[in-house]
Amino acid sequence: MRHKGFIFFGFDVLSALSCPSFSYKVLTKEGRILLASNYLIVTQSEILQGLVKIMNNEKKLRRKGGLLWLLPLALVILITYLIMLGATRQPEAPPLKVKRLANVEAMTVKLRPYDDSLTLPARIEAIRSGEVSPRFGGIIDKWFVSEGSYVKKGAPVAALDSASVRASLDELMARQASAEASVAAAKGGVDAAEASLEKARRDASAIELDISSAKSARDLAEAELKRIENLYDEGVMDQSSLDRARDAAKRAALAVKSAEDGRERATIGARAAEAVVEQAKANLSLAEARVKEIGASIETVKINIDNHTLYAPVAGRLEEHLFETGEFVPAGKVVARIYDLSKVHAIVDVPDRYIAFLGKDAGGTDLAEAKALGAKPLSNVSLVIPGLPKLTGGEGEGIKLNAKIVRIALSADKGSHTFPVELEAENPSNSLKDGIVGRAEISFLHYPDAVVIPLSSVQVTDKGARVFVLEERYGENIAISRPIEPISVMEDELHVGEGLGEGDLIVVSGWKGVVSGEEVNVVVKDGKLLGSSL
Repeated sequence: MRHKGFIFFGFDVLSALSCPSFSYKVLTKEGRILLASNYLIVTQSEILQGLVKIMNNEKKLRRKGGLLWLLPLALVILITYLIMLGATRQPEAPPLKVKRLANVEAMTVKLRPYDDSLTLPARIEAIRSGEVSPRFGGIIDKWFVSEGSYVKKGAPVAALDSASVRASLDELMARQASAEASVAAAKGGVDAAEASLEKARRDASAIELDISSAKSARDLAEAELKRIENLYDEGVMDQSSLDRARDAAKRAALAVKSAEDGRERATIGARAAEAVVEQAKANLSLAEARVKEIGASIETVKINIDNHTLYAPVAGRLEEHLFETGEFVPAGKVVARIYDLSKVHAIVDVPDRYIAFLGKDAGGTDLAEAKALGAKPLSNVSLVIPGLPKLTGGEGEGIKLNAKIVRIALSADKGSHTFPVELEAENPSNSLKDGIVGRAEISFLHYPDAVVIPLSSVQVTDKGARVFVLEERYGENIAISRPIEPISVMEDELHVGEGLGEGDLIVVSGWKGVVSGEEVNVVVKDGKLLGSSL
């Protein structure tokens, strides 16, 4: 007889045979027997072997027409066998727990020299530069210096068209010649007038002699007249003798009068001659002034002509012709620029906190703070022109020039609070050009014995910068978090003021996830591979 549906054997049997670790349910359906377990104790092969035995017995009974009551008995025997087998099996031991440690790289702190420095952007400029421009507008007539050529200071660079100005100069030269002829004529008039004056003065002197002689003759005639009158009164002389004496005295008086009149005329003539001389001299002065005026105009025109030639304000190389021949140039417009690249200089803006550390040679001071830090003032300056970038990252080898600080501004920029600092460097082969952007490296403090650690070893926390210091305890490397005082950062290195000392072993990489007080496994120490822990 076939059993249809499920026959549940479990409650009575299972309640008697169950234990805390397992329980079983045996089901039959269509003559098939299934075994289910919620906690596997025996192996699958053992279960299958038992099922096979039961099924074989069931088939034999069916073939022999056996009774169905043997089936439950077989199931009970099978379950009892499985329970006993599971109870006698020894439970497998749990796997040993493997201790996992963080693999870290460590470095021993050593004191070494260290220079505190600044790296600032810098724009390279020529040591001297100048612009060539005309004072007045004009047309470019010619260029004396080609583009890129070297020119000395004061050498002609270009010339403006000066034809009209030169025509004015020729006219002024002709007028100057005429004025100089007038001066010569005026000088002749002065000479003639002075000669006439000299003659008038000599004539006046001669007339004075005539007057003196006439007066002597008059006095003599008057004396003779008196003598004859006395003799006439005495009857010694006759009337005719008296008349002749009177006539002689009268003529002598007239002669004096005539001589005095001549002197008056000579005086007037001399005065007239003096006036002529003064007039001639005035004409000469006027002619000479005219000559000077024309001469000044000529000099102005010559200067004007000279200004049509444009000269180099500095020595250097002419960069470019900004106007070509025949083009009009307005007054003050730049026609060319000249750069002296024998040296270069750069202006860098240094933050105010660093200015006092730049050293005495650069106008700074030796601060007590620098001495307290165990540092010495230093002034080591370089101008660096970066190389070309590499495809693999970074940059190629650039140009590095030794420089010096030539000027530090006395006041800070009111906007940025930085001080302009001027640097100067040699420019070998004029390789650097005006306008190149580079960087300035200024080392301002030197530490003979400094603690310098990799920046990768520093942890930035809410309590400040810290590093893991390794301490050996019972053969184990224990990572202890320790605070440090950073002073400065340069590239991938940190200068530490306090918190570390020589000989300390610090974790430089692999510290992420490590907790202070935790054991770590040092796989690399001071660049040497030691081992690893899984």
